[in-house]
Amino acid sequence: MQRNLRFLTCLLLTGVLALAGIPQAQASHIMGGQLTYRYLSGDTYEVTVSFYRDCSGAALPTSGITITAQQSCTSTAVSATLTPVASTGQTPSAYCPAIQAAICTPGQTTYSGFERQDYRGTIVLPPAANWIISYDDCCRPSTANIPTQDNFRFEATLNNLVTVNGVPTRMNNSSPLFSARDLPVPVMPVNQKGTISFASALEADGDSLVYSLEQPLSACGVNNPYSPRSATCAGSSPLPAPPGTLCFLNCTPQSPNYTAELPMPVSSDTVGTCGTVAGTVYLRTVRPRFQLDPATGLVTLTPNLYRPGNVALGLNKYVVVGKITEYRRLPGSNRRYRVGSVRRDFLVIVVDGAGNTVPGPPVITVTDPSSGATPVNSVDTTRITIYACSYTQARVTFTDPDNITTATHQAVSPLQNLTVSYTGNGTINFNQLQNGDIGTYQLSGDGTPSPEARFYFQPDASYAGQTIRIPFRIEDNGCPIKGVQNRIIEIRILRGNRLGVQATVTGPLFTQATICTGDGLTLTGTVLRPDSVRRLATNSTQLQVYTYQWSAAAGVALPPVTNTRSITVFPTQTTRYRLTVSPTVGFAQGICTDTTSVLVRVVPRPAAPTVSRVGSSLVSSATTGNQWYRNNAIIVGATSQTLVPTSAGNYAVTTSIGTGPATCSSPMSAAAVVTASRTALAGTSVVVAPNPTPDGRVNVQLTGYRQATTLALFDVLGSQVLAATLAAPDAQGTTYPLNLSQLPAGVYVLRVRTAGGVEMCRIVRQ
Repeated sequence: MQRNLRFLTCLLLTGVLALAGIPQAQASHIMGGQLTYRYLSGDTYEVTVSFYRDCSGAALPTSGITITAQQSCTSTAVSATLTPVASTGQTPSAYCPAIQAAICTPGQTTYSGFERQDYRGTIVLPPAANWIISYDDCCRPSTANIPTQDNFRFEATLNNLVTVNGVPTRMNNSSPLFSARDLPVPVMPVNQKGTISFASALEADGDSLVYSLEQPLSACGVNNPYSPRSATCAGSSPLPAPPGTLCFLNCTPQSPNYTAELPMPVSSDTVGTCGTVAGTVYLRTVRPRFQLDPATGLVTLTPNLYRPGNVALGLNKYVVVGKITEYRRLPGSNRRYRVGSVRRDFLVIVVDGAGNTVPGPPVITVTDPSSGATPVNSVDTTRITIYACSYTQARVTFTDPDNITTATHQAVSPLQNLTVSYTGNGTINFNQLQNGDIGTYQLSGDGTPSPEARFYFQPDASYAGQTIRIPFRIEDNGCPIKGVQNRIIEIRILRGNRLGVQATVTGPLFTQATICTGDGLTLTGTVLRPDSVRRLATNSTQLQVYTYQWSAAAGVALPPVTNTRSITVFPTQTTRYRLTVSPTVGFAQGICTDTTSVLVRVVPRPAAPTVSRVGSSLVSSATTGNQWYRNNAIIVGATSQTLVPTSAGNYAVTTSIGTGPATCSSPMSAAAVVTASRTALAGTSVVVAPNPTPDGRVNVQLTGYRQATTLALFDVLGSQVLAATLAAPDAQGTTYPLNLSQLPAGVYVLRVRTAGGVEMCRIVRQ
């Protein structure tokens, strides 16, 4: 009955004002607001309704308001009375002081103004699967996206009885609270990218939050209708594309009316590209610049329509509704259960901006890149990824495009000052940064053209995997409309085990090594994070001091001292060595311990090979990995299984397995003694050219030979493959052609023999 009387009063007042020729919006007073609740004890909850009232509209109730709670829209309602909360009046801060001072004066019709009033009281809500807590009244003001001025409804839900694995379980829940600095009446300049934030400033129960956009309500289960949109998007059209490809502008047909996800006229972005791969169809998609981040409650938008006129007509006012739904993981179950939700009614007001540009998005940088921290700065994102237990210093700068001179823009004079506000509950240091457990924060230059924030992060290991979101509001002092930028700085914390092992003090980091039986290896622990710690008391940093402890499986021999940074080990079998490093100075002792391990594989050495003679060649018993020596000196390039000696000496061979630093060599074989049965004649010479020979054709130049001479060519196995005889060579020089073109590529030995001596030389057939 009481609700019907209120509604009748609204209709009568609306009719009287219409007859008087005054716009109907003057009879309405609610521009935005919300209903939230807090668990007290037993079945009692404290409920707060926050109104944001049009200064020029009807007065708010002074004695109190009545809320109802139902388990469904058709069930019996319980009610409670909320009384006004003193000193909750609030006027908008979207205007410069000269304008704001007169914003709520009678007759002012240029700028929209509002005042805030809270009502608070208690209600008894026994456990139930679903409670719908609400307040509704008449009437919404004139707006551009809601065609009627029917009732408005603030609503929240509570699920304080949840069935877990078949067992009804009582839930005590407090709803998220909205930031007092995120006003539900945002004033946004046309054609400028801006943000609306309904991020939770406080969620007392640690529940997971999901943000969504909803249609405004006029009654339980009844939505306010939407007006037709000023423009629609329909169909697809071809675009210029590379030859052989197809490319379309994909404009999915949308509702002819405004919707919860697109409740106002905005600019659009075209995403995607026309590719170059033949035979492929490409799409470029039109995406309106009204995007909600469901993890943060930040809406990014670019209003693109402003219509001059009396603000009371609602030509540039748009109703937007944000909803936060809470989910809780309960013991004994792997799923999350819905435990409640709250809604916030916004009235977005589009203005011409008077030439003022909103502040630019904040930019985050890392002071010390060795911390491993990674900043991301984009049009929509300000994020930094840090490591638990690592000390990271980050710098956030705030700028205003109006203060920057470009080729097409002269900086304003004087420069605009920027005010940076944290829009969460309490302060950053004592809430979002957990009183120093994650880090500390300092803001300098606030109220100047160039404010700067510094974060000093060093989260302990228990925060690994968490994401901290810090909401900021950046506001300039432009006039008449201030420029406002809302941004959530996201801090992602990864596991901080950043420890490595080196084979030597200067060697590369590794997780696995191979050594030969009998060899030793020096292992050195290396802390990869910055070797410093933040001291809160002195606001300074100092070097961290670590303890080291090496260990291995039972029965594995370790050096006598294992609590040093480096140890030298002589494993006789494949062994995994483990290293634990712990900080000893200041921060998170016993929590930020790092561990790592290294696997050392032990490879047995091969046995010493044996050398046998085959014709004029020496042959190793090892088929691979050979290295020949003459008189204990390595023969460069002699790595085949067979060697043809070209001079007298003691020849031996070793064999190896493995590659690189993991190569294990055998002991040297017994030496094979090679002696020349005859020596070369004095005053003679043998020249072979070209050598190596690419086509197998060479010339043998003999000088000083007077007697009959035989030429014999042997392969690496000692087999004779060519032979020739020169009966009477010319002592002044004789050239004899040899044709090796029919022989396979390889190394051959040419023997030149006379009755008085022998000469050997190597020929390489390519």
